[in-house]
Amino acid sequence: SKALRAAQKELRETKKNHESLREQFLYERQIELSDDPNQKVNKQIIQRIQRAEAKRRSHARIAAAMTDTTKGCLTYIIVPKGSQPEDYPYEPENITEWEKIYDPKMIEQYLLARNKAHFSQAQGTPFTIPPLNKIGHAADTEEAEQILRGEIPESFAEADELALEILREIGNSNIPQIQIQFETEQIKQSFRKWKETTSTSPSNNHLGLWISMTYPTTNKEDAKVLNRLWTMHRELLLIPFQTGIPLKRWGKIVNIMIEKIAGQPFLHKLRVIQIMEADYNLTLKSVFGRQLLWHGEQHDAYHDAQGGSRPGRNTTDISITQEVIYDINRRTNTDHASNENDAKACYDRMIVALMSLVNRARGMDKNWVAARARVLTEAQYHIKTTLG
Repeated sequence: SKALRAAQKELRETKKNHESLREQFLYERQIELSDDPNQKVNKQIIQRIQRAEAKRRSHARIAAAMTDTTKGCLTYIIVPKGSQPEDYPYEPENITEWEKIYDPKMIEQYLLARNKAHFSQAQGTPFTIPPLNKIGHAADTEEAEQILRGEIPESFAEADELALEILREIGNSNIPQIQIQFETEQIKQSFRKWKETTSTSPSNNHLGLWISMTYPTTNKEDAKVLNRLWTMHRELLLIPFQTGIPLKRWGKIVNIMIEKIAGQPFLHKLRVIQIMEADYNLTLKSVFGRQLLWHGEQHDAYHDAQGGSRPGRNTTDISITQEVIYDINRRTNTDHASNENDAKACYDRMIVALMSLVNRARGMDKNWVAARARVLTEAQYHIKTTLG
């Protein structure tokens, strides 16, 4: 409508001139307080805010001038000279000549070939081929049920012995099913803590729409409407997971490619950031990333040597422990050997079926696991660059 277009135009102008509008607001507020001798303290507060914001703007300009301007999406890529997209992967140490690709269609082809190869690195490992692939992406097959009961299916008799050892360990978990807590207030607090400028939601449901509904209102009628909306949102989030059937819009995931080395977008030196729907991502973080993690902690599901992604632990603790061990061995003249392997692209090699099986063994509900697995295996992945 005409009113909507006018409001959108006003919003664009406000965003464009937000700094000058903010300065004008603070200046006018200071003038108002100057006329009242009882507002001296508040006037001083306004002045401190003005100085702090001016300093922040100055620091931001200095930082922008001193840092590399290449950020965000790609504008071009660097590949071996004369190569084709299907030639990926290649051995970079054997390449002597490189070339830059600026054509959007060619960039898309190279990135698609790169991502297909990158995310398929686990293909051919025991859990991706017969007979262990019978576990299923959602770990809901009869073979998966047998493993969770502590039994190894007869059809797995010829499988890799180390893989079977993993399955036996999973089957011996004996962890009770988690009681999922996903209340309205919890959802609101999670959205409120989320930085609004975060890139999310390929469906263009802006994160700000969710955040704007988290703030309290003194109007009783508005409060009732907000409560009803949040109750409805909670149900809409729970139903897909409780039934194992995800929402259709969750099936669109955007891959944003960024440089590992600033200003040098080599095809083999790119990182991938996956942009998912905000509500789906928040649910995963709340239930899988927090509640399931703590559930495992309460039932001693993790080895004591595991430090990553665990509450109350960090990389510093691991480094200090290692240094202490080395120092004790040195002082006591004790023989010592250690082997450290860099798990290259370890998160990108995670096998959905094995991940689903472990989640179920750790106490996650079967349908919740199925919904997540369906999103991962049935989603359509899109590539985004500065060129489109």
